[in-house]
Amino acid sequence: MSVRAPGIFLDVNRRIIVALCYVATILVVAEGSGIGAVRRLRTTWYFFILGFAPYVVFALFHHVEALRKRHQYAPLMLFPITLLVPLMVFRQVALTSTIIAKRAYILKTWVMFGVVMCLSFVALPLYFVPLARTATTDREKTGVLFTWLLVVSPIVATLTGIVRSLKDGPALQTSPAITFVAFGFALFARVVQAEMEHISSQLLWSLIFASFDFVTDLAMPYFVLIGGPLRRSLVRFLCRPIRDRDFDTVTAEDTQETCDKQAPVMLLSRLSMTMMSFKSAGRYSMRSLSTFLDVPTQVVQFGYHPIFLRRLSDQVHAYSLIELTVLIFTNLFNITVGQILFPSVRHLLERLGGLGIMVLMEVLFEGALYICLVRSANLPLIKSITEPGVIRMHLLALGICGTAIIIRNLPVYVLMLLTAADENKYQSVSIYEFCPFHSSMFELS
Repeated sequence: MSVRAPGIFLDVNRRIIVALCYVATILVVAEGSGIGAVRRLRTTWYFFILGFAPYVVFALFHHVEALRKRHQYAPLMLFPITLLVPLMVFRQVALTSTIIAKRAYILKTWVMFGVVMCLSFVALPLYFVPLARTATTDREKTGVLFTWLLVVSPIVATLTGIVRSLKDGPALQTSPAITFVAFGFALFARVVQAEMEHISSQLLWSLIFASFDFVTDLAMPYFVLIGGPLRRSLVRFLCRPIRDRDFDTVTAEDTQETCDKQAPVMLLSRLSMTMMSFKSAGRYSMRSLSTFLDVPTQVVQFGYHPIFLRRLSDQVHAYSLIELTVLIFTNLFNITVGQILFPSVRHLLERLGGLGIMVLMEVLFEGALYICLVRSANLPLIKSITEPGVIRMHLLALGICGTAIIIRNLPVYVLMLLTAADENKYQSVSIYEFCPFHSSMFELS
C-alpha cells in the first residue's frame, strides 16, 4: 500500500487546525464568550471527536493509493462535520439552557452552519474556483464577480437574516455567526478583484463593492421592518370583504335615503375637511417620514424582539471590519506574490497607491453609512460598540473564522493569483500538483 508520507502529514496537520477553528466557531456562537465556550467544550467534546475524526481521516482517501480507488466514498467523511456536529451541539445548548423557542433555535443555527459548509465544500471548489481560473481578462473576471454576487448574495442575505431573527441565545453570538458567513463571501470576491491586471479595473470594482455594501446595509433595516406593515395590510385586505358584505346586507335600503337628505351637509363637510387636509399634509408627511426612518420606533411599534436592534448593530460592525480586513489582506498578498515572481519598483508603487485609494474609498463609504444609520435611522451603533466584550468578540470571531477559511483554501487562492500573474506557466497546473498536501474530494481521480 503506497502512502505519500510528507503530503499526508501536512494535510492532517492542516485539517486539525481547521477543525479546531471550526470547533471554536461553533462553541463561541453557542455561548457568546470565550469562557462559556470552554465550559461548553467540557460537555460536548465527544461530539467533536465523533465528527472531526472522519474529517481528518478524509486525507487518507487522497494520499493512500488503495483508498484513492474508493474515492466515491470520500464525501461520506464530510457529513458528520457539516450536518451532525452542529445539530448535536446546538441541541444540547437548547436543552440545557433557558432558551424558550428550542426548536426554532436548533433549526436556525443548524441550517446556517449546514448551508455555509455545503457552499464551502461543494459550490466554491466545484464551480466558482474553476470559473475564476479560466478567466484570463479583466472583462471575464468581471463576469465571474457579477455571477458571484447574483448567486451568493441572496444566500448570504438569507443566512444573516436567520442570525438576526434569533430571539434566544447570548447577544454576543451575532458577530461570530455572521463573520463565519461573510468572511468567505468577501474573500473570494476580493481575490478575484486582486487578480485583475489593470489598476483601473480594481478601482472600479472597489467602487462597485463599496456602493453595493452601502446601499444594501443602508436599506437593510427598512427591508426588515417593512414586513410589519405588509403583514398588517395583508390581514386588513383579507378581512375587509367580510365586514363590507355584512354592512351592505344590514343597511343597504336605508343608505340611499339618508344620502339624499344629507347631501348638501355632507358636501360642505367634505370640502372643509379637504382644505384642512391640504394645510396639514406637509407637516403630516414629514412626521410620517421621520417616524418611518426611526428604526427603534418601528421595532417597538411592530413588536420585534428587543434583541433585534443589538443583532442588527453587531452585523453592521462585523461587515465593516470584514470588508476592510479582507480588502487589505488580499491586495497585500497579491502584491507580495507579484513581487516574488516579477520584481518591479514601479509596479509595487502603483499597486500600493491603488490599495491606498481603495482603502480610502472603503473608509469613506463606511463612514457615510455609519452617519446615515446613526442620524437618520437612529440605530444604536455607538452604544452597541461600547458595551463590554463587543470589540473583543468581533476580533476573536474575525481571527477564528478568518484562520479557518484562509488555511483551508490557501493553496487554491495562491494558485489563482499565480495563474493571473503567469498564465502560461500555471494555467494547466492542478491544485494537487501545485500543493500535494491539499486534499479535496474534487481532486480525487
